[in-house]
Amino acid sequence: HFMTADDYLVVIDGLDDLFASSMLKNHGKYEMAAGTFHSICALHYDKQQKICRLKLPSPVSLKWNQPFILIRHGGSRIIGGGRIIWKWKGENRTAFADALKALPEKIEDRHRPAFELLLSGYIRQRDVRDCIQDIGLPLETSGDYVFLTSFADKIRSLISKTAEKPGGSSLQELQGIHGIDKGVLDALTRPMIDKGILSLRGQLIFAGKGPSLSPFGKNLLQRIRSAGTAGFDPAKENIPGARKELSTI
Repeated sequence: HFMTADDYLVVIDGLDDLFASSMLKNHGKYEMAAGTFHSICALHYDKQQKICRLKLPSPVSLKWNQPFILIRHGGSRIIGGGRIIWKWKGENRTAFADALKALPEKIEDRHRPAFELLLSGYIRQRDVRDCIQDIGLPLETSGDYVFLTSFADKIRSLISKTAEKPGGSSLQELQGIHGIDKGVLDALTRPMIDKGILSLRGQLIFAGKGPSLSPFGKNLLQRIRSAGTAGFDPAKENIPGARKELSTI
């Protein structure tokens, strides 16, 4: 599982002590070595979020939890060392900080799927079996997925709100609005349908039992069924109010 980037989130051993003793300075330039790779780098430390970034002059492929050492720039003195965690693309710093806090203090190779779960809010169950017990936050399973309960609650709330629209909503629409994988949406909506929180009519999802038909709507539905294969054209029938009822039907 190599990652390619020029900016990495890293964990440095004894980070606070190194900064307190001025061995490391924020935005300072150093040399780093990871395996056979050696390069100049800059360290950027967010004291508030307690996360550290390692910026390289050009992209390089490194692995999750890969160890590296820091060397004084232009010299040979080893200042400290740490591990590569994730490639940085300007994401939410709080999310990274919270994900790191929820992992054990000693991060291992097997914790990579757990970190992905903590960042995205979900992951397939088969990918996280070996480390699920190490995640220090409430979790739940649904379908093929493991979810952070906080993430699942947020998405369920979004689904319910979107399903309250008069015409209901489709999974495709929910996916487009919220940018969430269809499989994930299905895993969360299916139990809501089973519990009666949502209802499914064809490809549309409605809040609760969905809209009920008025007597006029029921009569219109009977006329549509009676038309059979000949079809029913509301424009030709010229029935006032038919368009609104048809959206409910």
